[in-house]
Amino acid sequence: MRSTRNANIGFGEDFARKGDKTAIIILEIGADLVRRARFVLELKNIPFDQQRDILFYVVDLIPRLMGGALDATGNGAFLAEKARQRYGECIVEVMLSQKWYSINMPAYTEAFSDKDHSLSKRCRHPRRSSGARLCRRHHQGS
Repeated sequence: MRSTRNANIGFGEDFARKGDKTAIIILEIGADLVRRARFVLELKNIPFDQQRDILFYVVDLIPRLMGGALDATGNGAFLAEKARQRYGECIVEVMLSQKWYSINMPAYTEAFSDKDHSLSKRCRHPRRSSGARLCRRHHQGS
């Protein structure tokens, strides 16, 4: 996983088991404090234990991990709890609710408007597929 030298790295995960896809995104936080998506992995119809193994494999490779946020609602609570046990207090178990959205979404949408977040164009509208799908965005001096 390439990243800008000395950049801090964080990740997010939205859990799904059937129907939707699990998404794991690795974000690099640059010196300019812009969060840039460097790696997106989508999983479809992958069993619980294998999703845990995949997440741990990916996160174990992250240099300078500063934290992660995982969907802790429904079945995602299992993986969020396991990640917090493995990586400690840098992991946030996100319990999505109307209150959570009202508190967090204004800052999130403002960050995109201010270009404090950057997603790879290839991963903004992923194709439908089965199994795992990987989107990579290589560092290009940004």
